[in-house]
Amino acid sequence: MGTVGYAYPWDLVGDLGFDERAAGTGLTGNDPGSRSTGSIEVIMEGKTETACRICEYDDGTVLYDEYGCALFVICPCCYSEAGVEDCRLSGVRESRRLWLASGGKWHSPECRPTGWDLEKQLANIPAAWR
Repeated sequence: MGTVGYAYPWDLVGDLGFDERAAGTGLTGNDPGSRSTGSIEVIMEGKTETACRICEYDDGTVLYDEYGCALFVICPCCYSEAGVEDCRLSGVRESRRLWLASGGKWHSPECRPTGWDLEKQLANIPAAWR
């Protein structure tokens, strides 16, 4: 008789650099509320992620839930989709490079806040996502 396998969601999105099955807790590293994603440490203390990893635009819309799962929301600023272009640091950097090469223009200009400043927004990008 054959073996029945189970595919974990993180197995389906490619090599994210962590293995949640190892300890059965989903946690690795020194911080008991984090898991390692390669060179990036994702804090998982029931927090949600609302800032775009590509451009750092943050209107409060949840992009990653408290379990670290992407909600596949499209950023109105840079047009990246949470969980697609931003799963790996290399993807974040390439998407940001392409967006900035096109002038850092807003995909949905009607959502652009009054007094928006590209340099100020980019300065808020956490070191882990640069």
